[in-house]
Amino acid sequence: MTTQITLPPTAPSRADRDTFAARADAWVAWEENNLVPEMNTALVEINNNAEIAQQGYDAATVALSSSHFKGEWSTLTGALTVPSSVYYSGAYWMLLSNIADVTTKTPGVASEWALIKTTNALPWFQASASITAGSAISIDSNGKVANPVITAAAAGASTAISPTAWYGAICYAADQDKFVLAASDGTNLKARVGTLSGTTVTWGAVSATIGASGAKQGIAYVGSGKVVVVYAPASGVYAAVGTISGSTITFGTPVQITATATSSVDRHSITFDPDTGSVVVVYKNGSGNIFAIAGAVSGTSITFGTAVDVGAISPDVHVISMPGTGGKVFLAYAAGGPVSYMARILSLVGTSITANAAYTWGAVGTSGVPMRAAFDPVSRKLLVVGCATSGNVGVAAVASVALTEISFGASRAFSGGGITPGVMHAHWDTSAGVPVVLYGDAGNSNYGTMVSGSIASGVFVAESKTVFYSGTVQYITAVQGAGKNVAIYGDASSYSVVTPYSSTARNFIGFAQSSASTNEYLKVSTSQYVDENQTGLTVSAKYYIADNGALTANITETFAGTAVGANRLLVKG
Repeated sequence: MTTQITLPPTAPSRADRDTFAARADAWVAWEENNLVPEMNTALVEINNNAEIAQQGYDAATVALSSSHFKGEWSTLTGALTVPSSVYYSGAYWMLLSNIADVTTKTPGVASEWALIKTTNALPWFQASASITAGSAISIDSNGKVANPVITAAAAGASTAISPTAWYGAICYAADQDKFVLAASDGTNLKARVGTLSGTTVTWGAVSATIGASGAKQGIAYVGSGKVVVVYAPASGVYAAVGTISGSTITFGTPVQITATATSSVDRHSITFDPDTGSVVVVYKNGSGNIFAIAGAVSGTSITFGTAVDVGAISPDVHVISMPGTGGKVFLAYAAGGPVSYMARILSLVGTSITANAAYTWGAVGTSGVPMRAAFDPVSRKLLVVGCATSGNVGVAAVASVALTEISFGASRAFSGGGITPGVMHAHWDTSAGVPVVLYGDAGNSNYGTMVSGSIASGVFVAESKTVFYSGTVQYITAVQGAGKNVAIYGDASSYSVVTPYSSTARNFIGFAQSSASTNEYLKVSTSQYVDENQTGLTVSAKYYIADNGALTANITETFAGTAVGANRLLVKG
């Protein structure tokens, strides 16, 4: 580097009044006449040197590859050995290992090829579908890119479950690709295994009786083909371990958790925490207090630790795990009559539970509308839902957890009418990346209704509302699995396979710098790069990505960038 910065004159000092003015003038003159222009010159030289170094790197890379260049891949046949390079899909590729038939090993698809990167300016991505230069780009779970795609909300046909399964609970066994339904036949609790194809579930044989049924049951999948069901007949609260085998399920001997009469134990909930491998059951005792207990499954049995008295009286309880948080589960309930929706973090160590401080979300609108929650495993935030005091409309808020503390964001209404008492469910659809809320819409003949949306902005933004059952619902439960959501509901015993509204615009990473066909590679201007493929932008204006991938000045949850020219956008900058 040849440019040098001229040394400054003696700096002025307030301690030397006689020389201060003259030295200050000299210092300012040095800044104007030497420092600024010389720094600008130096920066230009630094940039030029960087470009020369990059060109040298590119030249060396190209020289290395071109010395063994074989031409366009599409023109080659037969065997190909190392060292060799080819041109395909707008890029150069280096062969890593010998191949017997070059036509069967496509660059960018076969592992025998590596992309020769001649510049570090923009990253390369493989297209999973055809892409047009300048269009918005989203990335998928496989690391490939495509234009944003909208999945419209949909509901399969309402299908009766036969024989009748009253007040069912359902879970999904991911490693078995099976759904398990536990429900009452009117007298006893039984279970069956379901296999999903499209929007139809084929149910296997009904299991032998697990025990006498109560008004409600719960179920959780614990891995390795095992489920745990919890239920409350007249003699208390029980849990039993079920083992899946193909399309059938068998159960071990039930374990009694408490002997309190069913008139008091009419509410309970179950979840499985994968971080600790423990099952958590929350229930009410004879006085109405909430108790929490953790258990460990071994074979066809479950062993519980000591129950913890949470101390709050509630007509309904709900507990969900928060995977990745190190043994924390979220307990939601209504307290004080009920007057307020409350929540606590339960901390697990093996089968020991600590009930942490309670936090208030808001006032309860209708005592029969429970508080429910869905956990986002990516942001590690929760969506909580309940009923407002004004009009009994459904409301939702985003909850954040820091250690054992809970904070709630602003509540937003998601239903136009009231919520059917007792009919509310929420879970997170990990395939679509959205929360799903199912409820009975009291403003629409108590029809089964689905709402989905986003919590990216810190509040719940409802994006779609769909009726999935045009009839009165008395209860709803659901689970997401195999990329689908299976909802179980009544007055009758029925199910529907529902799909929430979603858009891959949430996975926006930048703008395509060239067009590409499926499996071809292209460069993408990602965060802090300037995309120069736009038109009609207003300088300094902020732009966003709509769900369909269009660039818009209207605020959405996906920020695209700031215009730095009529056709130039600083991506996410």
